[in-house]
Parts: sequence; structure tokens; C-alpha cells
Amino acid sequence: MVKKHWAYETGFAFPSGHTMFAASWALLVIGLLWPRRHYKTVVVVFLWASAVMGSRLLLGMHWPRDLVVATVLSWLLVTIATWLAQRLCGPLTLPPAEQKEVEQREPDL
Repeated sequence: MVKKHWAYETGFAFPSGHTMFAASWALLVIGLLWPRRHYKTVVVVFLWASAVMGSRLLLGMHWPRDLVVATVLSWLLVTIATWLAQRLCGPLTLPPAEQKEVEQREPDL
């Protein structure tokens, strides 16, 4: 049934909205949680975003260029959003007390 539906669909969106959604969340999570050493969460979100992007290709809904452009647009939007957040709300970096707690939790190798 789905195959019949796809046979008549020819005007898929450029760029991929699914990819923009997944890439935006992945970029935000990487940017905010990597410095806090929440590596497992970062890996899970990265795998989820990769699966979303891969599904767009495997299902034949988008071309690779659709995914690349969507990812670049997501990076641009996340960069602008974080810049605005820092201008309006203050730095997104770790406060010194939290940085010490992170270092005690898992010292650098």
C-alpha cells in the first residue's frame, strides 16, 4: 500500500525537513552536553539522528544533497540560536563550580 503511494509522489521537499529536525537536535545536544561529559546521551542522539537521515535515503524520499543542505542549514540555525541565547541570557559555557564537579566525576586521561 505504501509502495503504491510512493509511486505517485514526485515532489519531495528540498531540503529534508526530517534531517533538519534531527540534525538540529543532534548539534544542540553535542554542543551543550559534550563539554559536560554526557557522552552516552550524545552518542544516543547522534545515532538517532543518523538513523533518521539514513531512513530518508533508504526509503528513497530524498537525495544525498537534500540531507547535506538540510544539515548545513541546521548548523547555521543552531549557530545563530546559540549566539542569540548567549547575547540575551549569558554564556552557555560551564560555570566554574560545575566544571570542577565534572572534572571530579571523570578526570581527564
